Amino acid sequence: IITYSYVSRILEADGIGRISFAKSIIGIFAMISMLGIRYYGIRECAKRRDDRRELSRIFSELLVLNLIFTFFAYVFLAVFLCLSAKADGYRTEIGLYGITILLSVLSIEWMFVAVEDYRYLAVRSIVIQFASLLAVFLLVHRKEDLSLYILIQVISAGLANLSGLMYVKKYTGFQMPRLSGLCVHMRPILSLFLVTMFIQIFTEMDTVMLGYLSDDTEVGLYSSAYKISAVLCSFISAVTTVILPRMAYVLQNEDETKAHDLLKKAVQFILMVGIPISAGSCIFSRNFVLILSGKGFINAVPSAMILSFRTLLSPVNGMLLMHYLIPRNKEREAIIITMVTALFNIIVNMALIPLLGARGAAISTVCSEITEMICLFVFVRKYLDMKNIFGKGYQYLLCVIPVVIVSLGAAGLIDSIFLSVVVAVTVSVPVYFILLYRMRNACLLDGLNMIRELRKKKRA
Repeated sequence: IITYSYVSRILEADGIGRISFAKSIIGIFAMISMLGIRYYGIRECAKRRDDRRELSRIFSELLVLNLIFTFFAYVFLAVFLCLSAKADGYRTEIGLYGITILLSVLSIEWMFVAVEDYRYLAVRSIVIQFASLLAVFLLVHRKEDLSLYILIQVISAGLANLSGLMYVKKYTGFQMPRLSGLCVHMRPILSLFLVTMFIQIFTEMDTVMLGYLSDDTEVGLYSSAYKISAVLCSFISAVTTVILPRMAYVLQNEDETKAHDLLKKAVQFILMVGIPISAGSCIFSRNFVLILSGKGFINAVPSAMILSFRTLLSPVNGMLLMHYLIPRNKEREAIIITMVTALFNIIVNMALIPLLGARGAAISTVCSEITEMICLFVFVRKYLDMKNIFGKGYQYLLCVIPVVIVSLGAAGLIDSIFLSVVVAVTVSVPVYFILLYRMRNACLLDGLNMIRELRKKKRA
C-alpha cells in the first residue's frame, strides 16, 4: 500500500497504466508456466505432508514439470511479442516483468502453503517488502524512473524466491523424477490449468482489454480502483489461503463432517468481515483513492465504488471454488463455472470498455463475480446444505446498518479525508461487533472462545 501510494504520485496515471498493462500480459504467460501446479501442488502435498519420502517425490516431480512448462511459456511470449503491434510499445516493461515468470517457479510458495508454514511466508514477505520499499524511496524520484521501479520489484522477487529454495530443505529433498512419474500428474494438472486459465482471463483481461481498447490513463485509473479492492479482498481472503491445505488434509482422512464445518466457519467469517468492509469501502471510495493514489486519480472514484462490491463477492467465490470444489477433485464443475465467467467477462468488456473506459471494466468485473456466484450455487448445492452454510447471514446485514449511518455521517461532516475514515472505523466497528454479540452470533462467539483458549495456553 505504501509503495503503491508513493509510486502512483511519481509515475501518475499513464505510468501506472503502462506497468499494469505489462504485468497483465506477463500474468497470462506466467499462468502457462504454472499450468495449474499451484493448486494441484497444495492439494497433493498437503495430503502427503506426514510422509517425507512421498512428499519429496511429489515435490520433485511438480518442480521439474513447472520448469518444463516455463520453457514453453517463454517461447509463447517471444511469439506474442513478434506478432503484437500493441505490445511492441511496451517491450522494456514486458521484458523486465518477463523475468518474474521463472522467479515465480522458483518461489515454490505452494509447497509452504501445503505444509502450512505461514510464519515463513509472512516473515519473508515482510522483509522483502520493507527492503523493496526502502529501495523505491531511495531510487525512484521521477516519472522517467519507471523501468528502475520495475527492476526493483524483479530483484525483490528474486531474493524472496531464492530464500525459498534454501528453506524448503526443512520439509523435503529433491529426487530426479522418472518420466512415468511426470505423466501421472498431467491429466489433473491440465484440468486445473483450465480452471486457472479462465480465472486468469477473468482477472487480467479487464486490464489487457483496457490497454487495447482504451489508453494508458484509463488503465491507470482502473488499476488504482482495483488496487483498493484487491487490498481489502486480500485481508478478507487470508482465511481462504489457510483453508485449502487443511480441507485437502481433512478430506484425505475422509472426515466429511469436519470439512463441512470448516467451510461453514470460513464462509461465516467472510460474511462477518466482508459485509461491513464492502459497505465502508463504497462510502469512502473517494477517500481511499485520494489517500492511495492522490488527486491525479480522482476520476478512479466511480470505478472504486463499483469494485467495492467485489470485496465481498470475490472471497466467497474463491472459498467455494478453489477451497471446496478443488480439494474434492471436482475439476469438471470448476472448469464449467470459470469458463462461463471468463466468456461473460470478455463479452461485457467488449461492450462497455469502448463506451465507459475504466468504469466499464469495473462494471464487467462485478457482474462477472455475480455470474460466478450464481453458477457456484447451482453446482455446490448438490453437495452442501446452503442454508446451513450461509445461515444467519441476515445478522450481518442488520448489524451493518449502524456502520453505514456512521460512515455516511463521518464522510459528510468531517472534511479531512483521513480523519473521517479513522472516526468512522473507531465508532462503527465496536458498535457492529457489540450488536453481533448481543444477537449471540455463532461465528463471533467461536472467535472469542478461540482467543480465550489461546490466552489460557499462554498463561499455562
